[in-house]
Amino acid sequence: MDSLFVLNEAGTFLVEKHYGVRTPRDACAPLLRRLFSENVCRTKNASRLSSSSKGAASLPRVMKGGRGTVLLHVYHNNLLLVGVTTKEVEPLLLLDLLQQMQSTLAGYCGTAASSLPPALRGISVSDLPITEETLRKQFSLIYVLLDEMCSSGYPATVQSNVLQMLVPRPSVVEAAMKLVNGSSRVLSSLAASFGLGGVAGPAAERPGGQRGRPALESEAGAGMGCGSGSGEGGGISGAGSDRWWRRGNVRYASNEVYVDLVEAIQAIVDVDGKMVHASISGTIQINNRLSGLPELCLTPRNPALLKDASFHPCVKLLRFKRDGVLSFCPPDGDFVLASYWLCDSKFTLPLSLSGSVSFPALPASKAPLPTPHSVSFREGPSASLSGRFELRLAPFCPVGASASPGAAAAGAASLVNSTTMENVVVSLPLPAFVDGATATASCGTIRYLHSSSCLLWEVGSIAFDAPTQKAEGTLTLVAEEAERVDVLSPCETTLVASARFLIKSWLPSGFKLDSLDVSNINIPPYKGCRYSTVAGSVEFRLDSRSR
Repeated sequence: MDSLFVLNEAGTFLVEKHYGVRTPRDACAPLLRRLFSENVCRTKNASRLSSSSKGAASLPRVMKGGRGTVLLHVYHNNLLLVGVTTKEVEPLLLLDLLQQMQSTLAGYCGTAASSLPPALRGISVSDLPITEETLRKQFSLIYVLLDEMCSSGYPATVQSNVLQMLVPRPSVVEAAMKLVNGSSRVLSSLAASFGLGGVAGPAAERPGGQRGRPALESEAGAGMGCGSGSGEGGGISGAGSDRWWRRGNVRYASNEVYVDLVEAIQAIVDVDGKMVHASISGTIQINNRLSGLPELCLTPRNPALLKDASFHPCVKLLRFKRDGVLSFCPPDGDFVLASYWLCDSKFTLPLSLSGSVSFPALPASKAPLPTPHSVSFREGPSASLSGRFELRLAPFCPVGASASPGAAAAGAASLVNSTTMENVVVSLPLPAFVDGATATASCGTIRYLHSSSCLLWEVGSIAFDAPTQKAEGTLTLVAEEAERVDVLSPCETTLVASARFLIKSWLPSGFKLDSLDVSNINIPPYKGCRYSTVAGSVEFRLDSRSR
């Protein structure tokens, strides 16, 4: 990556960092033109679309830039991180680097909504809020982080524990302590220069070195560790460190370690209710609050599910291949131990969503192209400017995949203590010719969002044995939008509804943990484990027709 730009949706350059030859800003001109055209298209009718939040989100991740460059970007909270390169490179490599930069900036400048793991709050670490105001207040910190994370355009220090040792997180307490310590050191140096007794001067004995010789390690680098990393200070220092991911001198009043297994479901269900695509992406997240250099051993019941997983560098791969256990010395704090993906998983969704949306047919004289679905146009203002929709949501107890004998039964039995789905939300994006909606729901609340032109049905918590819930209403259409050439006619419109939910104490893959052993620690720790399933991208194709 040659350069990095951070822009807002208005096209204003907020941060500019060059790792090689300076790239002019006009290299981003194609991206800015696409951004402006998207914003203008979405804000043309200001009475209907009061927000252009989808303008930047709809841009292609990779596109050709000016001056022989290629532009890659990630979008978050109305901000774009744009990477510029002039060399042949894997796009996913740069996109992953940009995503890690965004996550790091979120960790330093953003504020989490709660102390729960991000995946259980329904958001990821990269979704923590970063605003233009927070960036402007932390310019110096941001440039230091960008220098550490990328060296000469290549990924360098991207591990959070290493970055926290090199670049401490800003806090009011740390600023006050630095101010007090700095003042006392200045006074001590002045007193020593004037020959006042009881104060060590610059030539005094320094820890780790001889008189008059600078110490090998300054106080600012204390705790970073050196050598092999097998001692208390083992951690980030030197090329010989074997635990560079963990900072040294970690101390906690109480030892705690928590394991969160989170699986996200990706599925596509057609109009007939058949699942045409299904996959599971899972993560093993650990919240580590252990002192010293502990050794952890995690024993999964079915290690075959982790055959093609992506592991954290702390995992001892040889032992996993030999014994099927995850042995590691964990980083401090929150981290992802492993990520895995299962394609074509045989499981049952915890809900089914069906329904229909009907629109009035366009007049034959105004239709852009004749279609076999066209019907005669019904006269009258009510028929030509309104449509109807109906949604049916049916929950039921899900069944997981049989990863091992009895795994599916164990997965179903775990639902005894969790008989409800939480945070159930159904969203239905509507075409551009829909101006509003009047809707009612048997449970929860349903409303029409003008900013994104979609129906949002917030069901909340619902029991698995609850009856089928319904939502229905009328849609108000705009004739002027329907007559535009770049808008599909109602009979050509395909509608897809998406669902979000959270289920605790159940995993669709049947993945389980048998034990978590902690060694090389003096005080026995408190251990905890929980399972959660969320909807990653669950889509239901609805029946849309003209009347």
